[in-house]
Amino acid sequence: MKLIQISDEHKVAIKSNKGIRFLLLDEIVYVMAIDNYSKVVLAFNEEFLVPRTLKIVEKQLLPFTFIRCHKSFLVNVCYIKEMCCNNENKLILSTNKEVPVSREGLKKIKEAMGL
Repeated sequence: MKLIQISDEHKVAIKSNKGIRFLLLDEIVYVMAIDNYSKVVLAFNEEFLVPRTLKIVEKQLLPFTFIRCHKSFLVNVCYIKEMCCNNENKLILSTNKEVPVSREGLKKIKEAMGL
């Protein structure tokens, strides 16, 4: 995964099993860890595996609008619709996907959102 800046837009080059994809960062809803791979989920319901760990992907995406909310999830804060803080902390994304949130992740999200 490599970051590319084109004018004011930020794109990421992602190597997948089909070749290299160039995506706007705004298109990525979340990234989920699957062993030594990361599943990238896009806003238009497309997903694909990247042969990189979530930790490596996180280093590329954290300077932008992404937050590590759980050991297995990195989310684009632009897609957070609701945060449930009860017995089971979770985020509900604008795609209606529910993503777990760890205690540490909850602190990071609240800090990023100014809560």
